[in-house]
Amino acid sequence: MRAPSSERNRRAQRLLALNRQAATEAVPTVFYWLLAYLFQHDRLDKSYTTNPDCLENKVLPMICVNNAETAVIRVLGSNEDVMCDVCDLVLPAAQYQADFLENHTVPCPRCSESQGRRSERTAPILQPAVTMLDEIPDSQNIFQSMADDSDVLLLVGIPCMEPQLETLVKDMARMARQSDRRVVYIGLELLPKSGWSQIVDVHLRVDPLHWAERHLEKLVATSHESRNGLEALESVRPGCVVALFQSHLPSSSSSLLRFPSS
Repeated sequence: MRAPSSERNRRAQRLLALNRQAATEAVPTVFYWLLAYLFQHDRLDKSYTTNPDCLENKVLPMICVNNAETAVIRVLGSNEDVMCDVCDLVLPAAQYQADFLENHTVPCPRCSESQGRRSERTAPILQPAVTMLDEIPDSQNIFQSMADDSDVLLLVGIPCMEPQLETLVKDMARMARQSDRRVVYIGLELLPKSGWSQIVDVHLRVDPLHWAERHLEKLVATSHESRNGLEALESVRPGCVVALFQSHLPSSSSSLLRFPSS
């Protein structure tokens, strides 16, 4: 993240601190619990999200099968951290939450102690570990971790996205199609035909939270009756592995799902 002016930095840090506080108090929606279930049963390969508030951490720590740090790809970074652009030090943002809420900037402690930066006034300022829209990495770098054995790309919350993110998701959908994966969009809103009709295979026109609740109930109910407990995902084919891209809904997101071969 480019170092902004001191005043802009203070405003940005306070806004992110308020968002961080709200995220701490937020209760994960059923969509997050569906993601956790799919991760736990090795059916969700990756979840790409544009929400930097890290709400996934409230449900993913209970999962032993996957590592939450690699299972969830935060396209815009993490609001739980701050970093120094000079020495690359990363620290928990909560450590300086009170300072940020008071509109104070925080100098990098490592640079403040290093040679030539004895005074805090000359040390670089800790920045949010959040990527600005005009600094989003190339889509190839973001999505290169998509597993070869994933079958479906689910898109959720797409109409809410900024143009830069929309371009990113379209690139991801094209990459999925080129790899013979199906692309499924879940949402009540219609996507414009221009630019989307050639890259989305199926549109499930339902409320994503209602869809998540219904399918989570079915998955849990059938987990004791079937070999893989995924027959409830009748909207995609049974046995699939999904990648999910969420936008601003449960968090802007996309995910890759894997279906078992038998």
